[in-house]
Amino acid sequence: ICLRVEMTDLEFIENRNTLISIVEDLGLRADRCILLIDAGKLAIAELDQFCMVLANHISRLILPKDWQLVIWSGTAFPETVKLRPG
Repeated sequence: ICLRVEMTDLEFIENRNTLISIVEDLGLRADRCILLIDAGKLAIAELDQFCMVLANHISRLILPKDWQLVIWSGTAFPETVKLRPG
């Protein structure tokens, strides 16, 4: 099971227990689930500030062994595909 949380949602998640309760409310254990933090499309002007914000959210919401795996993804799919077959 994978819980996908958008990076913008991290601002509104109060604490670690709130995040874990999302999967527990479904009858699941967080340590058997994957947490995917999805940053979507990124346009980072201040890299140092972005890293500090991300590190702050991770340190306040995630402890070692809380989750089976934690993945941070900063990729996005294009709205239109410009490739052609052949």
